[in-house]
Amino acid sequence: MSAMPYTLLLADSELASIERVPQGLRLRLAAAHALRSAGPHEARATPGYFAGGVVVLLLEGARLPPDVEAGALLGRVQEARLRCGPDQAWRQARLPLPGRVPGKGQDEAIGLELQLHGAPLLLLQGWALQCSVALTDLDAAFRESLAC
Repeated sequence: MSAMPYTLLLADSELASIERVPQGLRLRLAAAHALRSAGPHEARATPGYFAGGVVVLLLEGARLPPDVEAGALLGRVQEARLRCGPDQAWRQARLPLPGRVPGKGQDEAIGLELQLHGAPLLLLQGWALQCSVALTDLDAAFRESLAC
């Protein structure tokens, strides 16, 4: 895999689609906001992004609310929060890239809250959240952010 560890930050990522699949819901990101961990000669992590559908999320066991159309859920994610772990507290959605966040079974489902630009808050629940990448060399695909 890649030489440097990465963390996906769902806020400021760009959602390309949400698809119903037999395992749950697949969220494809057109642009994935990420942090590259600090290397031996860097003081801090480097913010940047992956473009072109490199990152895909699978929320296992999740279903869309009945009043939500999958095709309408596109665009920039303004805020994203995740609820998992023993305390079940909401926190900023930061995920290992690639990686998997398991739930503790049906009693402790994972919650994913997404606030898309111009859309109502979307709350999804599943049993595990998997973050996968379509490339083996993430270092080559990572683009450093030029934002000030």
